Amino acid sequence: MAIVIEHGHNGSYKSSSVIWYRLLPALREGRLVVTNVAGMYPLNKIEEFLGEKFPPTARLFRMSSQDPRYQQLWRVWHHWMPIGAFVFIDECQDIYDRDVFSGKPEYDLKEIDYYDSILPADFIEHYKEMLNKYKPENLD
Repeated sequence: MAIVIEHGHNGSYKSSSVIWYRLLPALREGRLVVTNVAGMYPLNKIEEFLGEKFPPTARLFRMSSQDPRYQQLWRVWHHWMPIGAFVFIDECQDIYDRDVFSGKPEYDLKEIDYYDSILPADFIEHYKEMLNKYKPENLD
């Protein structure tokens, strides 16, 4: 997993640069994109605005980090994120507080089905499909 941190002054186009140079190429590659960017349009609207069609495997999962329930979910994104997903966390300082790294049990790794009351069923199914795809016995 590669991590890229874009940093700079307020208003220095960090988020828009990530959308243009990283998020859109990920969609064009047919990847799942998961983000908390406020105001992000749905996939079909983005295709309409750009006048292009993404591959059928491209998916965009938008989840606000302003809602406390989803903010908690973002804090443990590594528990439920499918393999190969492009993750764009915007304004991460609003998600992570000092408690996240304190060793509290609520941050311990949970199985994907633990999140079935919050995440959509098709998202959990995608997670399981990707995990199964990368099991040693399934690799060429």
